[in-house]
Amino acid sequence: MSTLSDATLAGFLQKKGQHVKLFRSRYFKLRGNYLYYFKEETDIRPRGVIPLKDATITMCEKKENQLEISGTHLPRTYELLAQDVHDCRKWADELKKATNCAT
Repeated sequence: MSTLSDATLAGFLQKKGQHVKLFRSRYFKLRGNYLYYFKEETDIRPRGVIPLKDATITMCEKKENQLEISGTHLPRTYELLAQDVHDCRKWADELKKATNCAT
């Protein structure tokens, strides 16, 4: 994997766990059409990666600061919480662009 220092967008979001259904703070970096997440901002290796090519990004109607990433190629729907609506829209816009990215 090449360096993630040239990420399009980076910052903290809360991600709902796959097994323990709690939202936990994770540091995210968007690079190309991959969304990497880390336990801490200083971590070098990501805890996981979400491939965004052909994914669907939707903002939740019930919670204005929540978005979901889904797709037939993904093992599950990822639920993310941003700090506020403005931050959520910023992430949603960039993630939507990344779903069509050629890399």
